[in-house]
Amino acid sequence: MLTGGGAIYNITGTRDDMQFIDVAPGIASFCRESDGFNVAALNIKPHETEEMYPDWYVPIHLDPASEIQYWKRDSFHCQVMRQGMFNLCPQGVTEKVRARVEQKIILVTFDQRFIEKTTQYNVNSNRLQHNAHYGLVDNSILYLAMALRADFEAGSPYGRLYGQSLALAFMGRIFDIATASDGMKAEQGSLSTSRLNRVTEYIKAHLNKNLSLNEIADVACLTPFHFSRQFKNATHLSPHQFVLKLKIEHAEKLLTTTDLPIADIALELGFQSQSHFTTVFHKMVGVTPKKFKR
Repeated sequence: MLTGGGAIYNITGTRDDMQFIDVAPGIASFCRESDGFNVAALNIKPHETEEMYPDWYVPIHLDPASEIQYWKRDSFHCQVMRQGMFNLCPQGVTEKVRARVEQKIILVTFDQRFIEKTTQYNVNSNRLQHNAHYGLVDNSILYLAMALRADFEAGSPYGRLYGQSLALAFMGRIFDIATASDGMKAEQGSLSTSRLNRVTEYIKAHLNKNLSLNEIADVACLTPFHFSRQFKNATHLSPHQFVLKLKIEHAEKLLTTTDLPIADIALELGFQSQSHFTTVFHKMVGVTPKKFKR
């Protein structure tokens, strides 16, 4: 399990423990039904193909070092991909790519409608849409991708808000890195006090629900993407972390002022089980609910 900034990244195992799907001839041949966003561990066979990407593709490389070659200006250019490095392949772009050895990757895909629905980001009017970007580097991308994969594989046990927050954090970081490499400026901003108060009151009134990012963003009258960023700038917490904080604060109150069983408190606060509640409570408070109640 990986932790970062108070979030629980439930990353199971290592690269050698993963079950990889064999894919040939290249990553554009991999297609799986999704709601606009997907993640999978793939083993890419050696290939030389001219690929048109049906969605936005982000392959994150897991091998210590491997080489890909891509066609640019009438010749192949070599790019050594080290563990954690990734490429950004825009939807609709056609690229000629060559790989001489098998490569293990985590592939994250998202379609154009998903981007525009969650971010109001018009990819058609942006230079990012025109070409693939190779050999990008950021330490957080591999961790976010692995956390996404673990959440997908486990059936999202931490709730919708956790998975959606991970997806938008991943996508936002990808576009920040790519726009910076392309000489563009990423948007910044902070949630206003009135919006923050409105969101906080809404969350407090619905602590028993499995809140979604879309639902909370609607309260602030923002897209999920912009809400997540502005909320983090205002509170220094992700929406998922903030909701957990309010849940645990209310749990502390219930544990000290009522005789409710711990299982009932877990249910009242929307946790999937007493075990899940105990894990989160212990991580954030430092003791189990049972010890805290004493």
